[in-house]
Amino acid sequence: MRLQFLLPLVLLIADLSTPAHGTNLQRFVESLVDTVNNEFGGKVVLNKTALRRAWLFFKKKYKHSFSSAQEDKKRNQIFQENVQFVLESNSKRSQTFALALNEFADWTQEELENYRKGLNELSEKERRSYDDSNYEADGDVARRVLSKLYRHDTNKRDWKQNFMEESDDWKHQYDKRFIKDIFHDILHPDKTNYDKVVLPDSFDWREKNLVSSIKNQLECGSCYAFATIAVLESLYAWKNNLKEVIDFSPQQIVDCSSGNNGCGGGTFGPSIRYLQKNHGKLSRLNSYPYTAVASEQCRKNDTNQVHLGNLQYRSIAVGNEVILAKALTIKGPIFIGLNTKSKLFTFYKEGVYKVDNCSNSRMSMDHALALVGYGFDKELQLPYWIIKNSYGTTWGENGYLRLAKDNGNMCGVATMASFAELT
Repeated sequence: MRLQFLLPLVLLIADLSTPAHGTNLQRFVESLVDTVNNEFGGKVVLNKTALRRAWLFFKKKYKHSFSSAQEDKKRNQIFQENVQFVLESNSKRSQTFALALNEFADWTQEELENYRKGLNELSEKERRSYDDSNYEADGDVARRVLSKLYRHDTNKRDWKQNFMEESDDWKHQYDKRFIKDIFHDILHPDKTNYDKVVLPDSFDWREKNLVSSIKNQLECGSCYAFATIAVLESLYAWKNNLKEVIDFSPQQIVDCSSGNNGCGGGTFGPSIRYLQKNHGKLSRLNSYPYTAVASEQCRKNDTNQVHLGNLQYRSIAVGNEVILAKALTIKGPIFIGLNTKSKLFTFYKEGVYKVDNCSNSRMSMDHALALVGYGFDKELQLPYWIIKNSYGTTWGENGYLRLAKDNGNMCGVATMASFAELT
């Protein structure tokens, strides 16, 4: 596969041409690159004058301004490091995907974690490591499993006290959410007979016109709300044979779902449980617009609400990509978590995302997305998952990620997957 942004081994930013109107940031940076064949062998050499041009172009394109010269200098340094990272990554011919500079080029990874993700996974992380017999609807078994897991969770949180501060209210919500999600999975296991499901070679809910448009969560850790809404939008359209998918309100989930933490993150279970308590009523996006700020007031009496119907949710067996694919084809789009801590994800542009040492443990999950399909790249000879993100259409392949499939649960695609059911 010829990657659009593939560069030679050694690159020198040198040309100082003025960018044309509407120029893509990545293309502009690459227009400043000349090939140099020498002994550096893979290192990108950056010309300071050209970088200054690129920095000015970046700030103008994304309307970034700073309160002080010191902050501008700090952001410029981050930008330069990211320019070098992207160019050097794209020079690796063995890589199955390409990167491109984007609006995050002057962000630190810590800032991305805090403001552009938002999957707060609970510490019931080993709940699936127990035998299926532990999931029978028996009160004594449930209490024994819960006791064991809760002791483990408490020990982990004691260890983490040196690294994070939680308000007393959030600790209370955290404990309640822990208990509710544990009991939900114990008492409501997925009983689907997947043995009878025959998988097609490829599958894409977008081709059935059952996936809504790409959204942008902006500077709010609300990915969990967008992923939840993406799943429900598709299910509602499918259930009711709609010609067009209705856009629902992620802001309602951010503002109203107890057990989540607004723009501070959340996950699927508390979001669905809120809607169950709300009798399956969910506002349309145009009547409860997204603001990227968590409101202290929930607009509970919004009249323009859709009644979804009876809503349930189930977790998918951890690490099983075959079951994940089968559930996708018969249950609808899937809520998933991913390990997206790498800069490779931040600047992903196209191709099949396949990286080394991308942990798939539940502790490493930091971003929620919606799984909508799978396929096979003939040029790369790689199967892939099709995943809907909430970073807008300029990120990735028009807002989507293609992730290596059947590759050891790459980045945890099958680690914390859940589906919803509407009846």
